[in-house]
Amino acid sequence: MNISSLVDILDGIIINKPSISFIYSIKTNPSKVKQGDLFIASDIKDIQLAVNNGAFAIIFDKDTSIIDDEIAWVKVSCIKEAIIKIIRYKLSYLDIQVYYCDFVSYDYLKLFVKNDKKYIDVTPKNLKYFVSKVDDITKNNILFSCDEGSLNKIYPSYKLFNKKVHKTTNFTKHSIFETSFCFENEYFNRYKVSQLYLNSFLEVYVFLEKRIDTNKLKYFIHLQPIFIDKYANNVDFGKTNKLILVQENISLIKKEFAYLKESFKYGKVVCFVKEDISLDKQEIHLTKDADIKKHLKQDFNLAYFAGFALDEIQTIISHKENTLNLF
Repeated sequence: MNISSLVDILDGIIINKPSISFIYSIKTNPSKVKQGDLFIASDIKDIQLAVNNGAFAIIFDKDTSIIDDEIAWVKVSCIKEAIIKIIRYKLSYLDIQVYYCDFVSYDYLKLFVKNDKKYIDVTPKNLKYFVSKVDDITKNNILFSCDEGSLNKIYPSYKLFNKKVHKTTNFTKHSIFETSFCFENEYFNRYKVSQLYLNSFLEVYVFLEKRIDTNKLKYFIHLQPIFIDKYANNVDFGKTNKLILVQENISLIKKEFAYLKESFKYGKVVCFVKEDISLDKQEIHLTKDADIKKHLKQDFNLAYFAGFALDEIQTIISHKENTLNLF
């Protein structure tokens, strides 16, 4: 890309008179910069390494010293806005499929398209990690995101992913997280797909043209059961009548909890929530220093953790406690 064109796109200012007039690709990680790259400096402390690695241009928004007058130094008003402008400009020349999907469908997509270069996730926590991929995107790529705000900024003509209600027959609900059903002349026997999220699963299944590895369903994070013994130690699937479900995503908590109260009437349900979440009159609020393992030794059949990360709870219960054996 010509540097003068880049400056126009960013509405920036070249503060020196460089001898270099073009760049090859874009980097935000200074350690990955190669000769000819443009480096976007979110932190000015990274500039020295980027220059040492061969950067041809530096974009920055805070005062800094010019340490190599041969390369281009482009000052912008805001690095985050500059990243958005670059991505939007690059994508505007491509006729590609871009989808906004809900959180559940998004997580199913991530699960099934992992390592498939055709599908590109546009929802890293910061777009600066996406901008370095934009040069490699072609018309054959399909982009998906659960961040509608970001899509509005970088590709406003995106499509809605979740639009259709898929019909099934011979439906059997074996548990809150396992079902059997027929769909388009296929029988799905005891799949680890909750009735609550069945339509999202089928939407992704159809979208991916039925080419998925269903063994990966055991890694799907929503309504994934963790079975524990009376000492709150993790045990194999289905080995006890005591299980845990965890949901960190605030937007899904009320929906899941309502589903659990309706579906799990044959056992005692307890709900643990973080301090800033309100869900049920009988919920148990846990502070940051709460002994979660101790709470898990209570009498219940299902414990629902609202506002907690799955790996956070898994780490807690993975520590086995020694128990006395009189024999």
